[in-house]
Amino acid sequence: MIRADGTRAKGGGKVVKTVAGFDLPKLMCGSWGTLGMIATVTFRVHPLPEASATVVARGLDAAGVNELVSAVRRLQVEPAAMMAVRRESYEVWIRFEGFRAGVEQQRGKMRDLADATWPSGEPAGNVRFGALPTQLPQVEQALGGGFCWYPTLGLGLAAVSSPDNRRFAAFGGWIGSPPPSSPELHQAVKSRLDPDARLPRLSQ
Repeated sequence: MIRADGTRAKGGGKVVKTVAGFDLPKLMCGSWGTLGMIATVTFRVHPLPEASATVVARGLDAAGVNELVSAVRRLQVEPAAMMAVRRESYEVWIRFEGFRAGVEQQRGKMRDLADATWPSGEPAGNVRFGALPTQLPQVEQALGGGFCWYPTLGLGLAAVSSPDNRRFAAFGGWIGSPPPSSPELHQAVKSRLDPDARLPRLSQ
């Protein structure tokens, strides 16, 4: 990365324990140019999975989605992705990827659910929102209509023309853009890396 004063800095490495002081790669991710300019990046890549399988549970309510997530954790399976789609009720799609034997074993643990295919295309929605994964009932009440929800992450997408963050803030959630979780800490890091305020300021 190029720091505000033009100094080149580097972070990360080929071994795991290379963090001394600031963890520059994590600081730069999502900093939107407020801490420095990313000049070079190195990505770790993985091969495509040997096999994949998806199961779906239909006709659930919000409580049922939370119960299903808890059941998946109790079964100690490791889905590559989970997505809940709300229309009249919820459909929860659970995808497994990896070596064929592992995929078949995990799908076998989920044998009470029907096989299905992963939905094609992007989830419907143009506005991001978030809350605690257990707060799906509150999210449902705040949005009212259909949306897509990632139940293990507490993130979702919805087609909303005028997001009302007040309804989400009432239970600690957000819609539109997440507020900074610790603005004082962000500003302290900004002051260390850009003391002369040459780079863009942190958004409030």
